[in-house]
Amino acid sequence: MNQWTYIARIQEIPNEQLTTFQLNDQEIIVYRSEEDIYVYSNRCTHQSVPLSDGYIINETIICRLHGAKYDLRTGACLRAPACANLKPYRTAARNGVLFVACSDLDSKDRINQNRQNFKQE
Repeated sequence: MNQWTYIARIQEIPNEQLTTFQLNDQEIIVYRSEEDIYVYSNRCTHQSVPLSDGYIINETIICRLHGAKYDLRTGACLRAPACANLKPYRTAARNGVLFVACSDLDSKDRINQNRQNFKQE
C-alpha cells in the first residue's frame, strides 16, 4: 500500500520553476508546467549534486557541476556524463493539493512510471 504525503497546494507551486521539498529523508524537486507536475529526487545521477542548483532551459534541467542534462517531462537523461534517468515519484492531486507517494519504486515501477504526471484540476 502506498503512503501519500502532502507536499503543497498546487497554486503555491510556481510555473516553470523548480521547487524543492523534503519528503521523509530525501529532498525532491517539483516542476510545474502549464498542465502537468513532475516530481523527482533532487540529485544528479552522475555525482549526486543537487539539481535545484542547476539551470532550466526549455523543460530540461542542466546540472551545474558537469552539465548532465535531463528532460523534466520524462526524467530521461539526455546528456553525459550522467547515464541514468532521474528517479520519479508518483503523484496525486486532490482538491487542489499535491501529494507524493513516499514508498520507493521498484525497478519495474520506475520503468513503467518514468513519466508520472497528472492533469491539474
